[in-house]
Amino acid sequence: MPAATQPSSDLRAQILAFERLGYDADALCAAAGLTRSDLDDPERRFPYEVSGAVLRAAREQRRLSHLGLRLAAQVSFGAYDMVDYLVFSSDRVRDGLERLARYFATVTQAVSLHLADEADDGLRLEVRDVLGHAGAFRFVSEYTVGIVVRRLREGTGGRCRARYAAFPHRSDDAEELGALIDCPIRFEQSWTGLALTRTAAGLPFERRDPVLRRVLESYARELDGRLEPLRLTTAAVQRAIAAELARGDARIGTVARRLGTSARTLQRQLHADGRSYQELLDEARREAALRHLRASSLAISEIAYLLGYSEPSAFHRAFRRWTGRTPSELRADPAVTRPRRDL
Repeated sequence: MPAATQPSSDLRAQILAFERLGYDADALCAAAGLTRSDLDDPERRFPYEVSGAVLRAAREQRRLSHLGLRLAAQVSFGAYDMVDYLVFSSDRVRDGLERLARYFATVTQAVSLHLADEADDGLRLEVRDVLGHAGAFRFVSEYTVGIVVRRLREGTGGRCRARYAAFPHRSDDAEELGALIDCPIRFEQSWTGLALTRTAAGLPFERRDPVLRRVLESYARELDGRLEPLRLTTAAVQRAIAAELARGDARIGTVARRLGTSARTLQRQLHADGRSYQELLDEARREAALRHLRASSLAISEIAYLLGYSEPSAFHRAFRRWTGRTPSELRADPAVTRPRRDL
């Protein structure tokens, strides 16, 4: 199965943004084995490694912190032709975001988008890592969030403003970067994406057009249907399971959605590697259980609940199968739970 790919429109938008920031765009293309004309075919897709080569060449030319956000501020409307117009032809912000998440693989398979309601009467668009490359995800997530925040404002005549953007990494430039995309930014968060109020999510797009939307959505479905399933590494699946387990829902359908694929495709790929989803889930639960027992004061019943067991007895049986001991026995062992010093 193929590696992650991106369309020529994505690379072209990035190259033009680099040029607006003062980079030598022709040199960036050359470093990735491209010419400008290679990016003119709207049907062509490139391995994601091509974008990585462009990014490495840009860093050799000139290093800028938070390059993804700085590039996003340079990307004009229409750079992502089909997706830009599909979102803007939607009736309301939430409708547009739902379509963006549904067809985002046509833009890049490196990350996936997920829309969810928040407990405080808001809406969250979360960007999730698919490839498991931390450095690449940091760049792509900043670039994606920055563009979406600006597009929502542009598409509603300035009315739709995100509550804030969220990133897990650190920064001392939150105020400067927030001004760059006109949105408050919170760093060192537990998730990546942007938060909206429900009022903002209900705002109408100025260019809403049901006829254009139907045409573009039909084309988006066709493009999406042509994409071959992404070949996921076992390590990427393990990271996704661990992330969803920490969120309280590690069902295969949830993990598959995080990885931008279907449960059936995920099972088929794991089977080809000689693994099963249940095996990987058991491994993730075992590691999480040991971590909680060693380093937290949570009750064993609470740990069982966090790991997705409906009854503590089921957790006890699984833990004995993994370790030969009960959770209580392991926690009572001072050699396991006491702090150790490196000598």
